[in-house]
Amino acid sequence: TESLGQSVTGRVREPRAAGGVAGGGVAGSGGGIACGETHDIVAVTIDSQFAPGPVCPDSGGSPNVVWQHTGRVVKSANNTFVMDTCPPNADCIQMFTTVTVKAEGLDLNIPVGTLVDVREELNKVWMVCSTQLSIRNVANWGGEQNPVWSNDNGWWLLATDRTATPPKESPLSVSVADIGCYLNTPGCGGAQAPGDYALLFDVGPGQPGVMVGMGQVEWIYNGIQDFMVRNQRSYQSGACDDYWNWSWWAMYAPLEAN
Repeated sequence: TESLGQSVTGRVREPRAAGGVAGGGVAGSGGGIACGETHDIVAVTIDSQFAPGPVCPDSGGSPNVVWQHTGRVVKSANNTFVMDTCPPNADCIQMFTTVTVKAEGLDLNIPVGTLVDVREELNKVWMVCSTQLSIRNVANWGGEQNPVWSNDNGWWLLATDRTATPPKESPLSVSVADIGCYLNTPGCGGAQAPGDYALLFDVGPGQPGVMVGMGQVEWIYNGIQDFMVRNQRSYQSGACDDYWNWSWWAMYAPLEAN
């Protein structure tokens, strides 16, 4: 993993909520993934000083909303950071945007001075929206070099809610994995049979994927950086119009030796 110009606290591997699944090219510790649901979510709030942040569209409007801006992190603590989106080569006053991500197990602290590109996409699903969030590292912005991390292909956070589909340009692919945990109900039109599922995180050919059960945490390396990944929820309830019980996050998390 590339070292950073400023300190980013490493994470020691923690015990998972249940055993992993190994075999078939999938990394894990063995022991199987137990049936059982979690109902954790990823909640994103973006408040901009001079323009409204992304909001789920009303019925009849555009089916999706995309909010994307680059900026310099000026404050950061406890899963919230403030970035100045006025480019260094532009004649403008500071324009602050506050980004907050609330999710079970998440410990996001992006160092002050980091240049990042934040993208959130909201897609209307019935009366609510699915969320796809990415926070990408930026090596150069308006002639200013990133003093924290020089890699243009690094990611601080990837996260979704109400969908398992990764954000645009994500280095991770995510698919639903059948673990044989079915409900005794016929279902009502969902893509999967009613039951509990795991999520398979993959970085591409030649690399082992990682299968993660609900409420579990695992690590995956994509050749550039370590990600800590958590499955927030992944189940099909069987109720009509209730197809959105999928959520996960993947955070940059350099590992420390135990």
